[in-house]
Amino acid sequence: WQLVAELVTRNGIEGVELPVTDGFVLGWMRAPRPDRRLADILAADPFLEVLAPKLFEVDGAGQHLAWSASTGMPPAASWPLALAALAADGRLPRAVLLDRCLGRLLRGGRPTELRGFLLLHQALDPDLEEVAAGARDYSRLLADGHAGVARAAQRALRRLDDAGRLEPDLLVEASRAVLFRPERTLVRTQLSWLDAAARRHPDQVGRLL
Repeated sequence: WQLVAELVTRNGIEGVELPVTDGFVLGWMRAPRPDRRLADILAADPFLEVLAPKLFEVDGAGQHLAWSASTGMPPAASWPLALAALAADGRLPRAVLLDRCLGRLLRGGRPTELRGFLLLHQALDPDLEEVAAGARDYSRLLADGHAGVARAAQRALRRLDDAGRLEPDLLVEASRAVLFRPERTLVRTQLSWLDAAARRHPDQVGRLL
C-alpha cells in the first residue's frame, strides 16, 4: 500500500486509476495518521472519494471501524464518527454512505465485522425520511439479520411506526419472521410493539393479532 500510494502521489493522482484491492484499501485505512481529528485529515486525503466506498466491500474494514471507535480510543480517531462528519459537511455523499451501510449489513458476516458498520449507521443517525426510504431493507434486517443488527432495525422501524409512517403490511410481514427468532428480547419487544400498534389502529386489530 505505502509504496503504491507514494508513487501515485508523487506522479499526481489526476488521471490515475487507483488500485482498489483489499490490501490497498485496508492499508489506507490502517495507515498511521497525525494526532489530529480524523475527519479533518480524511477531508484533505486525495484518495478519499475513490476508497471510501470500497470500505463496504473489503473484509476487515468493519473490524477496523469498530476498533477505532472502541473504549479507550479518542472520539477524534473514530472512523464511524469521521465518515459521518464528512457526510454532514458534504465531503462524502450521505445517501450513498447510508445505502452502502445497509447493504453491507444485509450481506451479514461475523459479529465483529458487522459491529463497525452498526457503529457507522449509529453515527449517521438516519432521520425518518431516510428510514422510510430504506424501510424494506430494515424489515429484511429485522427478520434475518444478526441479533445486534436486528435490534437496530427494530428500533428504526419502531420510530417510523410511532411517527405514523410505517405501512401496517410491512409491520405484519416483519413480525411474522421476528416471532420465530430465538432471541427472547427481540420477540418480547415485537409483541409489545404489535400491542401498541393494535391500540393505535383499531381497524387493523385482526391482522395484527
